[in-house]
Amino acid sequence: MHLSPLAHLLIGHLGELGSHCGLTRTASQILSLLYIAPRPLNADEIAHALNRSRSNISVGLRELDSWNLTRPSHADVPRDRREYVRVPADVWTNFRTMAAERKRREIDPAVAALRSLRQEAGEANDDAHLLARIDALLELLALLGTWLDGTQRLDDDALRRVLRHGAAQDPP
Repeated sequence: MHLSPLAHLLIGHLGELGSHCGLTRTASQILSLLYIAPRPLNADEIAHALNRSRSNISVGLRELDSWNLTRPSHADVPRDRREYVRVPADVWTNFRTMAAERKRREIDPAVAALRSLRQEAGEANDDAHLLARIDALLELLALLGTWLDGTQRLDDDALRRVLRHGAAQDPP
């Protein structure tokens, strides 16, 4: 698959962005490539397009699969036994999936750890200040988790409104 210079730039930028969202850079670049690709791709095509080793691509694809971001797809080529993958073309679907996975991987374990810590501490009067800080963290993370769960039930227009509502008064 030949990529234009613009496609290479986009994949590079999205790869960097994805690496800040919990994915490895390679997995983020694969996700970006699959998002802009006009058809499902197999690992060899991905490796060629991104100039990466086949094993590096396999690891990245497994990572994306563990995040529930990829979907298997059947090849249109008769007798082609290679596995093809795609990602949903809808950015809102991808956003919801990434938000749910980040919650599951990061927020839920943090809330569980803080609740456990809080339960162990009980009413330790000698650490009232520390307990207040733990309670504040627990409240914030629990509310964030509930908010993220709520975004999963919103349609695209409602989700846009929610995100715009929290934005600055004068969006760019």
